[in-house]
Amino acid sequence: MQQPAMLALLLTLLHTLRSALCTRAELARENLALRRQLAALSRFTPRVRLRPADRASSVGLSQIGSRRRAIQPPSIGRIVALPKVGGLHHRYERRAA
Repeated sequence: MQQPAMLALLLTLLHTLRSALCTRAELARENLALRRQLAALSRFTPRVRLRPADRASSVGLSQIGSRRRAIQPPSIGRIVALPKVGGLHHRYERRAA
């Protein structure tokens, strides 16, 4: 490997390790700072024009990725959380009233 590539890999590894060990508040502050930098950058750079092919691919991907679910009224029953993987994740079901 070349020196710049090795340095970039090392920096990426250190950033990943740091983000894994940071607290939630620190990550929220970093996220806020990055959002402000992005907002400042977008004020000075021109807006990118989308081509028809870009729009078509966005529409196609949104139709493939999203499933429409029927909205159920609350009179059917209450929603119950079912823990999975030691309680870290939940799956939700509606139980009959």
